[in-house]
Amino acid sequence: MRRALLVALAAVSPLLGGCVLFYLGDGPRSLPEWRAEATVPRTLGCARVTARVVQSGKEGVGIVVALEGTGNTCILHISAATLRVGSVETRAADLPPPPRLTEGARVEAHLAFRFDADAAWRRGDRHGELTLRLASGEQVALPLAAWDEDAEGAP
Repeated sequence: MRRALLVALAAVSPLLGGCVLFYLGDGPRSLPEWRAEATVPRTLGCARVTARVVQSGKEGVGIVVALEGTGNTCILHISAATLRVGSVETRAADLPPPPRLTEGARVEAHLAFRFDADAAWRRGDRHGELTLRLASGEQVALPLAAWDEDAEGAP
């Protein structure tokens, strides 16, 4: 009986030790969240462009790009979408089909960028840049920033 109790204690003690170590820390680490810095529309081809981060995690970000027609009817063909964070540049997983825009019409394109956001945060990379390029060669850059919600100055 005594031997069985010792074996049971030996099996459970590493688990209890891990729980104690967790509680000795500051609790769960807060993770940074990527956000769009600029809400001012930029012009790209026949559209005004804005971006907002809709999903932010350790393995990348999801960005919605809003395109609003500024004039005559046109087709806006985005040929490339890249996100640069520090020295790392990542291409969007998929590009949206070219939307047909008329004046005032609004279309949203969803872009996913996979990169090690956790490593970027640990390296000190807090700013990024989303670049959209048209088939015509015209391009626009939109700034992004990472914020730790617990840090001073976080929005």
